[in-house]
Amino acid sequence: MKKWIILISLLLAGCRTSSQPELGDSEIKVPKYWHPTVAGIFDFEQRTAYEGYFEMYRHGYWDCIGRYAQDINYVPKESDGDNACGWLYEVQGHVDGYTAAEKDMARNLKRFGKARMAQYLKELWNSYS
Repeated sequence: MKKWIILISLLLAGCRTSSQPELGDSEIKVPKYWHPTVAGIFDFEQRTAYEGYFEMYRHGYWDCIGRYAQDINYVPKESDGDNACGWLYEVQGHVDGYTAAEKDMARNLKRFGKARMAQYLKELWNSYS
């Protein structure tokens, strides 16, 4: 009976397995304090903080992925994500993006292995270069 309950629940819920590594910064959550307020919606500086965070998040994310593309055995150091300079929202965006990429790469390496990830990153990097 227990076996049938598990099987039925899997059929109803469905399974999701990806055939290729999942990379990308599609779910960027900009912290609330960098969002423009209603009173300052036309304030250039507030819009810039939101956009600056967003842009630097993407830059930090792909900076980390680039390091793995150059060397799949790359071991991130604590200071690697801190190489951005600029306004506070830009620095925080870069660090958050770099950290998100490290987590994505750890998950993908565990799931797909180094050889497959190295090939995938090589193809990905060459297609954009």
